[in-house]
Amino acid sequence: MADYQYAAEGIDYAGLPKTIAERTPRLVSELVAKENFVVDVHTHYFDMLCINKKYFLIRMIKDFLGLKSVANGETMQLSIDEVYDMPEQSADNWNQELLEQIDKKEVQFINLQEDKKGFVDLIAARKLLGIKTMADMYWYYLDKCSLAKSFDNIPNDNVLTSVLMMDLEMGWETSLPKTFYEQVEEVKEMTKQFPVLPFLACDPRRAKTPDPKNDLYRLFSKAFCEGTPFFGIKIYPAMGYHPSDYRLWPIYEICERYEIPIISHNGGGAVSTGRRDFKIYAGGEEIRIQGSSREDVAYQLNDPLKWEIALKKFPKLKLDLAHFGSAGAWRPKPDAQNRKATIIRLMNEYPNVYADFSFSLADLKASRNLKNTLVNDELVRSRTLFGSDFWVVSPEGNLHLLQNDFINLLDENFLQLGLKTMLCKTNPMKFLFGK
Repeated sequence: MADYQYAAEGIDYAGLPKTIAERTPRLVSELVAKENFVVDVHTHYFDMLCINKKYFLIRMIKDFLGLKSVANGETMQLSIDEVYDMPEQSADNWNQELLEQIDKKEVQFINLQEDKKGFVDLIAARKLLGIKTMADMYWYYLDKCSLAKSFDNIPNDNVLTSVLMMDLEMGWETSLPKTFYEQVEEVKEMTKQFPVLPFLACDPRRAKTPDPKNDLYRLFSKAFCEGTPFFGIKIYPAMGYHPSDYRLWPIYEICERYEIPIISHNGGGAVSTGRRDFKIYAGGEEIRIQGSSREDVAYQLNDPLKWEIALKKFPKLKLDLAHFGSAGAWRPKPDAQNRKATIIRLMNEYPNVYADFSFSLADLKASRNLKNTLVNDELVRSRTLFGSDFWVVSPEGNLHLLQNDFINLLDENFLQLGLKTMLCKTNPMKFLFGK
């Protein structure tokens, strides 16, 4: 194992904001002072220049035009290879060309009466294709999906959200129209316009890169020490690395010392590495990951047990294991149930381990099981956070209706516990600000 202390060369330790207040954007402080607000702790604001267009095409076609969208149980047959042969990202009219390509397929099987998915959703999703700034994506969230819509007497824009970045350049080993470096700049500007908390994606493979501007530790300093500071860290193991990779330790040291929250993907594999056989670092030990599919690899990387090495070294880390293991962890499947049990055990063993239930709210069976756990386990109830996973969850249907159903389910017959307020305000405020 190499000496990770070389990170000192790139991190501006003297310039780091030393308190939570120093990292909190002014508009966030003003919103919190109103008290009449809610918190959606897990949101993304990718625009179409931040992602690989082909990923979005795959998601649109698979999620909007397949399975539940079709009549008589028939599905639209379209391979990933066909998707990758669709228009190039550089084409100005690629979204229109996409629809022309779809028209050539078996769209006659689309069920226009389906109220959850179908052509109506595809048409609505086309609006996302034309959004080319994260600020405009934020306005789309407020208009269509604001968590405040599920609460009485809370203005639509009185919602505190995160801006969870993802390092797709490293995870997908591809160039993007808007580089990761440029995205960091844009997120900083967002904090001057909206009450949002920016979370920097930290990929250990960026450590000691040939390009110093894109070195992990210099990017960290740029995010936290130059101008408007970032607020937290985003870890996404499914992109191809171990969350306890020793190259992340300098950052975890800082996070523990200055109470910087970490949100770590701990759910499905819809966004994940395409590799099938590669090596990663578990702490300082090199291990091999092998899988037969993208989902198999992601499932291995997302195991919450992989956080134990880091937590033993940094036991006071403020960590949100996002998606609570995914909806599958809340269904009666032994292996998946073990992931739920692991997260709850980590909550019991470490004082600052939390979990959010983002994305899984689309599965009402999983939601009901979560509610039962919240009712019967006081510790889990105090460490669970609401998150919509806005942007990524959009293909699941009408996100506003989904989260409204979820919120109403929590309140049913359990008003005395105040679950709505606990998950959407009390617990997130404790996780983010320690109060």
